[in-house]
Amino acid sequence: MLTSSQESLDKNQLLFDVWNGRIPKRVPLLPFFGIDVALEYAGIQTNNRDLNAQEVLNAAEYLSGTIKSDILPIAFLSSTETQRFGYPDNRKIRCFSELPEYNEIAAKHKKATVPFCGFAATVPLACMHNRYSEERSHERSVVKSGSNSEYNDYDILLKKCCFNGMENGTKHHRIALFPILSDGTDITAFEKIYWPNFQSFCNELDSNGYGISLILDADWENYTDFLLDLPENTQIKFRTADAKSIKSKLGAKHILCGLYPAELLQSRGRQECCDKAKQLLDMLAPGGKYSFGLNRVIHKCDEINFDNLNAVLETAERYGKY
Repeated sequence: MLTSSQESLDKNQLLFDVWNGRIPKRVPLLPFFGIDVALEYAGIQTNNRDLNAQEVLNAAEYLSGTIKSDILPIAFLSSTETQRFGYPDNRKIRCFSELPEYNEIAAKHKKATVPFCGFAATVPLACMHNRYSEERSHERSVVKSGSNSEYNDYDILLKKCCFNGMENGTKHHRIALFPILSDGTDITAFEKIYWPNFQSFCNELDSNGYGISLILDADWENYTDFLLDLPENTQIKFRTADAKSIKSKLGAKHILCGLYPAELLQSRGRQECCDKAKQLLDMLAPGGKYSFGLNRVIHKCDEINFDNLNAVLETAERYGKY
């Protein structure tokens, strides 16, 4: 077993400081890629065949050794991928950090060895509908009959969020949640049904000691005020939002992440890409509570120019001082 280097320990400390509301030495770098990117990048041909765990680990290690980041740049195996790799699909998104080899790969490549998160789940609007609704007893009977998703039951979902079976965690045990908003979400339904239950769910995770990381893939511009009600130091990864606005609204309470437009890395020159990173850092880093990341997970190699990406990450590492 590899011993963590001082560089790995320093990167752990960057994350600990941000998650605990302290100002770290510099802005942490948190780019994320889907496992298919790692496989393609490592030259592993899938040809629609089943892959073994060692191939997945080899690909993850290869990508980790070539991308500048403070964590292993693969966070999750998606629901589709869990089926490909022999894991059951229960709307749980398997975290790469759950694999026993995670720390060994991280230590080898001098990344942070602290697991980024221990559980991830999609949370669509419907699944929080019945926690405190007037028809709660009827809805529970539907759940028991097997006619609906297990995630309609708040208590079951909460139980599944225990980090590797631990009843109580620390802020270093991050729970990743994907609150799903569909196009045309009704604001009244969101405000009166979804949000009170989702907030209650997050509050209970917080009371059990866990840190929360939200991944917001939809446009949350009309809902950012609600995010203020979540437990302090919730990490929020935005795909799209006005950086100055969310810094003003949320930056004093929550940890902001994301927002760097991945499409820029494919369509623009290196200097313009690096200048955009500086612009975001100027707006989001002051006062702390910020980690640098792309606005979305990259799923195919041709979505970005990797030379531009590494130039941007090097810029963020050098320029990203609080």
